[in-house]
Amino acid sequence: MKIQKNLPEFQRRGARVAGVSGDHRTSLRKMRDRDEFGYPILRAGDPSVFRTFDALKTESDIFRGLALPYPTGLLIDAAGRLVWQMTRRSLIFRVTPRHLLAAFDEKYPDAAKARP
Repeated sequence: MKIQKNLPEFQRRGARVAGVSGDHRTSLRKMRDRDEFGYPILRAGDPSVFRTFDALKTESDIFRGLALPYPTGLLIDAAGRLVWQMTRRSLIFRVTPRHLLAAFDEKYPDAAKARP
């Protein structure tokens, strides 16, 4: 997973990483057991979480109570405000650590310089 490989870069900037998944609890548990993430993965049990960020494909994509969101990257500041969002309207093209780090550096230019 690309995020795990880039965790030191996020940590160097003082950024915290978390994931949000629309997967079923069982699938998410298996994924956590199989992959060492190094950051928390939160389960969004309600598709409204993805609707809030306009990241839910369509209402018809809610299958058996599971949300099928588009890949989305968010930067949320320490006060809980959304400061940046990228939603890829494709399930093939993902938001990458490079996108997130570049957005972080643009929003917080001193954070990257201040940390050794």
